[in-house]
Amino acid sequence: MPVRFGEFVMDEGRRQLLQAGKPLHLPAKQFALLQLLVERRPNAIPKRELYDRLWPATYVSPDNLSSLIADLRTALGDDAHHPHLIRTIHGFGYAFCGDTGSPPPPDDVGAAMLVGSNVDLRLAIGETIIGRERGLSGTIDHPSVSRQHAAVACTRDSCLIRDLGSKNGTFVGGVRISSSRELRDGDVVELGSVRLVFHRVPAQSTITMMR
Repeated sequence: MPVRFGEFVMDEGRRQLLQAGKPLHLPAKQFALLQLLVERRPNAIPKRELYDRLWPATYVSPDNLSSLIADLRTALGDDAHHPHLIRTIHGFGYAFCGDTGSPPPPDDVGAAMLVGSNVDLRLAIGETIIGRERGLSGTIDHPSVSRQHAAVACTRDSCLIRDLGSKNGTFVGGVRISSSRELRDGDVVELGSVRLVFHRVPAQSTITMMR
């Protein structure tokens, strides 16, 4: 379940962090560290355990963890001297000290959809990665689709699609895109040979579609 703290929402399932509704891209190690701290909140985690979880079976300099903490604090706008998210327990480890809760369900959590034969992809506010790779929120199991094929970034007002260097290309209205393209209701989107139709979803509504 997504966890909200301040202006941030962390969605572990989607491996995504939103800041004020927009994706905040963290390096993998920073996201893993934040995930550990949030999962164990409000308990402190010993430094040794953090080393073992973040760098398993690998020797790293003692400075690596402190540098990683500092980088994560910078990304989150936290202050080591007056922390509101990450607290240092000197001589022991670190703890997450932010106020957390489940994000209120937005009226546009399903901002849009991509619909095709045997495919129904909900596009929530934020960025959805679409591809063949398992675990993605937009998984399409088809050989013509790349592991990470395209990304759709939605706000309350618009959805932009971009190709992620896919082998077989991303097409909108029959035209292969090379940069971000705004999607409009009814646009035909092709990922490889998979054909989808884009639909905006009105707030608090459900959609029944004929295929």
